[in-house]
Amino acid sequence: MVTPPSARDQPLYQRTLDDAWHRLSPQIRQLHSIDGESTFVGACSVERGGHPLAWLIAGSIGLPAAGANQEIHVTLIQHDAQERWIRQVGKHRLGIENVRLGNYMVHIKPADLAEQLK
Repeated sequence: MVTPPSARDQPLYQRTLDDAWHRLSPQIRQLHSIDGESTFVGACSVERGGHPLAWLIAGSIGLPAAGANQEIHVTLIQHDAQERWIRQVGKHRLGIENVRLGNYMVHIKPADLAEQLK
C-alpha cells in the first residue's frame, strides 16, 4: 500500500484549496507545485483605472504603464507555508507574499510597494 504524502509535503495552494485543487487546470497546478524557486516568462496586459488620479498614483509608486502584450517575468519562491511571487513588467517589480493561515490564503502587503511609498 502506498502512503499518501503528508499535507506538509503538498504545495501551499493544494493544502489551502483541498479538493478544489484537482479542478484547477494542469498548467495552474504545475505553476503552484514548484519546489524552491521557478521563473516563468510570458505576456500580459496592464490596465489602470479610468480616473486621472489613479494614473498619477500608479505612476508615482512605480507600477507598470498600461498596455497590451507586455513581457512579464513571474518568479515563484515556495518555502514551507509561504509562496512569494515577484512580478516584473519591464523595469517595474512587485513582490507579494502568500501565506496560509488556517483555511485562508492571506496576501501580505507587498514589501516592494511599501518600500516605494516611503
